[in-house]
Amino acid sequence: MTEGTYLDSILSYHRERAKNDLGSLDQLLKEISPKGKKGPSFQEEFS
Repeated sequence: MTEGTYLDSILSYHRERAKNDLGSLDQLLKEISPKGKKGPSFQEEFS
């Protein structure tokens, strides 16, 4: 395995985990963001 593909596999693993966590992270951001100020959601920003 070359260094590039090794790093790619690590990155894709973390991307998959992040995708699975997006919902809960998005929910958390909604709870902590100031009310009334509607910014882009985490999913919109990072997808």
